[in-house]
Amino acid sequence: MNKPSKSKIMKNIFWVVGIVALVIMVRSFGLDEIMHNLKSIGWGFLFILFIWLVTYVLNAVAWYMIICENKQIRKRLPFLYILKLTITGYAINYTTPVGLMGGEPYRVIELRRFVGTGKATASVILYSMMHIFSHILFWVTSVFLAIWILPMDNTLAYVLGATFVLCSVITFLFIKACTKGMVLSSLGILSRMPLLGRRIAGFTAKHIETIEIIDNQISRLHKESKLRFYMPLLIELVARVFACLEIFLIVWFAGEHLTFLQCVLSVAFSSLFANIFFFSPLQLGTREGGFMLALKALSLSAGLGLFVSMMTRIREFIWIAIGMLIMKVERTSVTQAIQENQIVVPAVENEIEKKWEV
Repeated sequence: MNKPSKSKIMKNIFWVVGIVALVIMVRSFGLDEIMHNLKSIGWGFLFILFIWLVTYVLNAVAWYMIICENKQIRKRLPFLYILKLTITGYAINYTTPVGLMGGEPYRVIELRRFVGTGKATASVILYSMMHIFSHILFWVTSVFLAIWILPMDNTLAYVLGATFVLCSVITFLFIKACTKGMVLSSLGILSRMPLLGRRIAGFTAKHIETIEIIDNQISRLHKESKLRFYMPLLIELVARVFACLEIFLIVWFAGEHLTFLQCVLSVAFSSLFANIFFFSPLQLGTREGGFMLALKALSLSAGLGLFVSMMTRIREFIWIAIGMLIMKVERTSVTQAIQENQIVVPAVENEIEKKWEV
């Protein structure tokens, strides 16, 4: 009897953790409450699910552009497989206390079969940074939107000013890190943290050569192809704005009205509020408060904010379930390509495979 590979064991662990977390969160939320809210919207909820299908497709396109540096990789790596890893990766992230603790390692484990551990890790890290940075740009854009839409007072002016300055500093650091390599510098910062700092420093010292290769791949992409570097960022930003249609539809189905720009502003505010408490699984409690405060600022009831938050959470439950389901689905063509060694991994990646432990 063949012993299961380490990758397969890790994949099964991610799947079990995701399923258990989903069951716990659904039970804590209440199945009766979920069904009651779904009945209030009816078949219109399918439109909300479709909005997020399009959003995930845009996310997958952004990541696919980062991975596929030549026609050979595009030919060997199906886009639908990247879409699957996008959905399943976010499903795992939704169920973990810190957003990037589950989905990203899973994506590396799955993708390295095609391009090697080094390139898989570099592409996942760079895409994650693009995803986070697009959120920063989303907040910066929303600062100007708030100045235009909301009545201004001193408190709001201070908050918007602080948000703009902080996001501008992060933007500068992000661009600087991309030109010089972001992995080694990020690990250097994390190594100064209490408790985990010593372990991170040890990990960095052990894998310094591999980390430098990954950094070189990221900085090389920035130098050699500005289009492949910044286009995924633009696509991610478009995906965030497009996802705001969800709030527009939920409010509309509830019999209220918000303009699309007001929906963008409410999403930006609630996400900023929730990310302050990033350690909360599925942003439990923080999202409700964020939407209630955001809609109240737009002269709508706090109850509507609670309803909007409930519907977005139910949508996430469903997409987590879909992600856990398709995690167990493997396309025959993908399996055959791997078994027949049709996936060509550069020699430098084979060297990384011997050094890197995932």
